[in-house]
Amino acid sequence: LMRETLFESVEKLIDPFLKESDLILVDLRVHSTAIGVMIKILTDHLQGGVTLVECSQLNRKISLAIDQENLITQRYTLEVSSPGLNRPLKSPQDFFRAAGRPVKFFLSQPVDGKWEHQGIVRQVTDQEVLIEDQITQLAIPLNQINKAQQIIGKV
Repeated sequence: LMRETLFESVEKLIDPFLKESDLILVDLRVHSTAIGVMIKILTDHLQGGVTLVECSQLNRKISLAIDQENLITQRYTLEVSSPGLNRPLKSPQDFFRAAGRPVKFFLSQPVDGKWEHQGIVRQVTDQEVLIEDQITQLAIPLNQINKAQQIIGKV
């Protein structure tokens, strides 16, 4: 299968397993390596807190399904894991989860003259994240965020 169709096939295959376990897909990467195909799945509960046991069970179920469907004919490695505390924030749901917490943003275009901002997430819409630092509030458009990460251990 071509890379794009393999990605879509894997995405379609794992969806019911995620739903039945009440998990969401945080990130999916499918790429060819010298020894076969590498599939990396980052998953979590909507409110966070997926366990190692859940990741392990999901890995077994998905691996069985890939084999039964004969989805990948060459060797493959499947990795199912938790995004961890320093998970990247991408979707509006990710930012909702980070509400009330400090987040650092790296932008594709400057906002308010700066390429990087950090502040407490106060509000999230489909278009932007409203953050607050010690001085002011600032709206950061979602489509200008290259990378965003929750700041752990500092407030």
